[in-house]
Amino acid sequence: MAYTTQQLTTHHSSLNHTNILVMPPSATNLVICELFNQHVHGVTDESSKDIASHYLLDEILTPSDLVYDYTDPDPENLDNLANYTKFRKSRCRSIAKYQKPHQHIRNYNQLILRDEYHQPQIATCLVLSGGEHVAIIKTLWIKWIQRKWRHVFNRRKQVIQERCRASNICHKERTGNWPPQCRTLPSLKGMLHN
Repeated sequence: MAYTTQQLTTHHSSLNHTNILVMPPSATNLVICELFNQHVHGVTDESSKDIASHYLLDEILTPSDLVYDYTDPDPENLDNLANYTKFRKSRCRSIAKYQKPHQHIRNYNQLILRDEYHQPQIATCLVLSGGEHVAIIKTLWIKWIQRKWRHVFNRRKQVIQERCRASNICHKERTGNWPPQCRTLPSLKGMLHN
């Protein structure tokens, strides 16, 4: 779903005192985006100064975009997300062959050829002062929290197994407390501290 400048200006909300605008539907969206590269995307006099450090927004996806239409007579069209991803990857392969180096990212060519680069991302969508539609990717934070929770969950399983041992149950009945190795059951509180 693409937004016109008119739609953006009628639904925008300012962030702090800068000229960055949040795009409408919600704070976060499922998007397809790509790193800005001045050799691929170009720069004008009106371009934002910090555009080089952003991901450009290609498309905001809706839930219906994620469903494959099996009744479509042309299975190779780009309505299918998998086909669209293949198309983007082949386009990036051709860009990587003939491209000058990225001005800030040394391994840019290897980065754009990774499968993860072409996947939909959870992101906050913004409009910069130069009119560029950019995305701030949030997917990595979700993955980080999932890793932390997996570690806490495994530790919880270990503590519960320790508490099931007969010697530890007897210790609890005698003293009123669990033994030191299984006294604390890890939880969400403090999960991100370490």
